[in-house]
Amino acid sequence: MSSFTTRIRLEKQTPGQNSNTWGTVLNDNVISLIDDSIAAYTTITVSSVNVTLTQADGSADQARSAFLDISGTLTGNVNVIIPALSKGYDIRNSTSGSFTVTMKTATGSGQNVPQGQNIGIVCDGVSVRDVETPGIRSTSNVVNVSVATSSIDIKVPVAISGTVSITGGIVVSSSSSMVATSFSSNITMKAESEVRFADADSSHYIALQAPATVTANVTYTLPRNDGIAGQVLKTNGSGTLSFTSFGSPRSYLSGYGMTPVSATAISIAVGEARSDTNTYDITLASATALSLASTGANALDTGTVTSATWYHVFAISKAEGVSAATLASTNLSSPTMPSGYTLKRRLGSIYSDADVSVQNFVQTGDNFSWHTPVIDVSAATVTASAKTLSLSTPSGIKTQALLGINAKVSGTGFNDRVGVYISPLDTADVTVTEPNLGSGTYSLAFDNPAPSSTGARGVIAGSIPPVRTNTSSQVRARSFSGSYPNTLNVSTFGWIDRRGRDD
Repeated sequence: MSSFTTRIRLEKQTPGQNSNTWGTVLNDNVISLIDDSIAAYTTITVSSVNVTLTQADGSADQARSAFLDISGTLTGNVNVIIPALSKGYDIRNSTSGSFTVTMKTATGSGQNVPQGQNIGIVCDGVSVRDVETPGIRSTSNVVNVSVATSSIDIKVPVAISGTVSITGGIVVSSSSSMVATSFSSNITMKAESEVRFADADSSHYIALQAPATVTANVTYTLPRNDGIAGQVLKTNGSGTLSFTSFGSPRSYLSGYGMTPVSATAISIAVGEARSDTNTYDITLASATALSLASTGANALDTGTVTSATWYHVFAISKAEGVSAATLASTNLSSPTMPSGYTLKRRLGSIYSDADVSVQNFVQTGDNFSWHTPVIDVSAATVTASAKTLSLSTPSGIKTQALLGINAKVSGTGFNDRVGVYISPLDTADVTVTEPNLGSGTYSLAFDNPAPSSTGARGVIAGSIPPVRTNTSSQVRARSFSGSYPNTLNVSTFGWIDRRGRDD
């Protein structure tokens, strides 16, 4: 009765067996099978089900082959089960599909074979491992390794998860790429070693190098997006880099002009502005429409638009000044920011009138002019006592009101002179002195030193220098009129808003 070798299952005859036919048995069941174990190339087709290699005593099988080509379209991870016997194989993974092929025994650990690559494996009778050069662990084939000369030619993608110490340099030729090589740990260039970027013919290079002495570890985090032409990199003091306009000072603002385009929308021009926290520039690269009919980025921060209400307009962006947008809010300092947005800068203010429409205005830089002047004070009686006037300027902030005034003496009198003084409420409340040949304290005055007849009355009208309001859009008025009060009219032409430039 024949028996068979343990590993490659060759037939062994007992004495006297197969008389006169031993040559056939020897040729077919021994020599041919040895040939298979040394040089046979067998294709194994897989998909999503584990495949166990066939094995047979004294006849051809899959498990005896020296070379295995794993092919097919993978629809799941697959194990190729080999006999739990000591033997080596050369494996090629020719499959497609985003799944894995693992060579293993039925009970032992296995070895992954990356797609498109060849690796050598060996089974120790229990588990399977690869036979690559000691000290190098890759998910792919590594060839031309000479440890003695420290020369390693890596011709395939490699995933390095441990620590590799390289005493020489790493050179990537013009015909090679390390784009597919990934590192899951840090790369350290020791002793001021350089990272070099060569030109087209590798005759010269640009290098990055650490200084000779570093007193503390520093990590620079690059911006997530590219900047715009002319911008430079700037650190926040903690290693986070961002693009910013060169030399942007605190409270810098340029552009961002606002123009009404409908009852519920304005157009905001391109612009750059420093965030109100002085951390990043917020750059709007193209003109943007801001709608009061919706909420979110380029709209109201929350709620719905209401009549007779001031809305403050902001440039906003996400971290590092990216994804610039606009926002309108009744809250001057803390608008409700859309998700992901953290940076802001106020650009100006707009007014929703009684018809819930954006009141028409014209903006030139910091100067805002009503399309139609607003009569805020009509036939008010003003005396030598201070009177507070409310104006059509943005609430919540101090602006410089642009005003026109008209005043006259109420009643009849002789030698009547009229003078009106409009002043900020945060300045001293001074008495208006008599208008007399250019002397005195007043914004506008009429001097009638020698009236021709009893009953003459003084009348004044005109524009006055800008007057600073308080945060309630108010100023102070006083008059001088001799024995009689003045009747005062005030029109608000617009205002000057520095928009945080002086913060």
